[in-house]
Amino acid sequence: MVSHKKYTYLIGALGFGLSLFFMAVLGLDNILSVKHLIFLLFMIVSEMQTVKINNSHYSMEFGFVYSAVFIFGPVSAALMKALSTLACQLYAKVKNDIDVSTEKIIFSVGQYMISFFVSVGFYLHMKKSFMWDHPLCEIMVQGGSILIYYLLNNLLIKYYLALRYNKSLLQNFPRSLLLDFSTYLLAVPAGVATVSIYNRHGFFETFLVMIIYMTVVYVYILYLNLIGTNRELAALYDMAVTITSTLDIEMVMDIVLNSVQSIAPWDTACLYVYQNGWLVPAIFEGFGKGDFKESKIKPGEQMAGCSIFKNNGVIINNCHKDQELKESTICPTGTKSILAVPLINNKELIGGIALTSKKNNIYTKKHLTLLSILASQAAVALSNAYLFDKTTQMAVTDGLTGLYNHTYLYSELERQMKNVNNTGGIFSPR
Repeated sequence: MVSHKKYTYLIGALGFGLSLFFMAVLGLDNILSVKHLIFLLFMIVSEMQTVKINNSHYSMEFGFVYSAVFIFGPVSAALMKALSTLACQLYAKVKNDIDVSTEKIIFSVGQYMISFFVSVGFYLHMKKSFMWDHPLCEIMVQGGSILIYYLLNNLLIKYYLALRYNKSLLQNFPRSLLLDFSTYLLAVPAGVATVSIYNRHGFFETFLVMIIYMTVVYVYILYLNLIGTNRELAALYDMAVTITSTLDIEMVMDIVLNSVQSIAPWDTACLYVYQNGWLVPAIFEGFGKGDFKESKIKPGEQMAGCSIFKNNGVIINNCHKDQELKESTICPTGTKSILAVPLINNKELIGGIALTSKKNNIYTKKHLTLLSILASQAAVALSNAYLFDKTTQMAVTDGLTGLYNHTYLYSELERQMKNVNNTGGIFSPR
């Protein structure tokens, strides 16, 4: 069986080879013209700005690729797609601190080139072999080409993931096909409309339509982000209100852990408390909960070059590649990303919150900021709860012997007498 690394470079080499072949056969236009650059810009923006509807992500990227094929030619469209993919991965790296390796870039560009040129080759072959002028025939040939691109693209990616993470090729493959198919249902008609506008009215009118489309998409994404931010702020506010309504330590911890769900995604969430120089799990949820029972962490412990629970929160990606992290108790089996923040009140460490996920690069600086805000509120609430518990204990125990004092005895007698009055029975000093 071919290794993940060999497969990556094989796909890259095949994609590059197909690109050179089609350049030699079809020729190459000047892709540095204003029209090409404008279209490339729209292609990049459309690939970056995906729209989420009912847990599905939609992008008009393929619509622009389709349009570019019939406006500028297959080779120009392919090169613009390659540049768009490269730009988007670099943007993701800068914006979210995601580790974009050279291998990943090679594979991403290569698999797009293979899918693209195989589908283009099919289209050109069918057009040349069967000289049909009927519109229905054109629709069938284009539909077949798009289907080839769609299936081959998904298959190459799925095989890449199967090799990289040692999973079955068919695992969740039908589901991923279905999700991607919904994107094509939107993107292809948009591409057809763009080509039609270009042929009838010219580039300027097409440019205006694309501007309107991008504006609508951008406004909708801003709206979704606003809803998400509002939900996160509401969660922080609700926690701030709820957490100050109780001084029970366990209840405070439950409130904190429940509030985390609205702040960031996680597969496991653990709240640690500081005891005798160690951070030990106090409450935890998620897969592999048994991994936390005997775990403990030294504050400031180095993991993957980061200090855990020292001063600031940290985001750690690619946990599955770090042997030290794989053996760490903070990292349950299958973990790929960690988000950890300390609980500090008056410069004193009292605990920490750690979230883990089976997805890589899932945590962003926004998640870190929001969780840090929540942690600062939680630290104050826990400190108050600890202080109240300590004060309560001091009120009913003797400071020298540690035994219960007369205050506790009187309050306990009163409680027992009320219990007898409510339930019936006889109260006896026996």
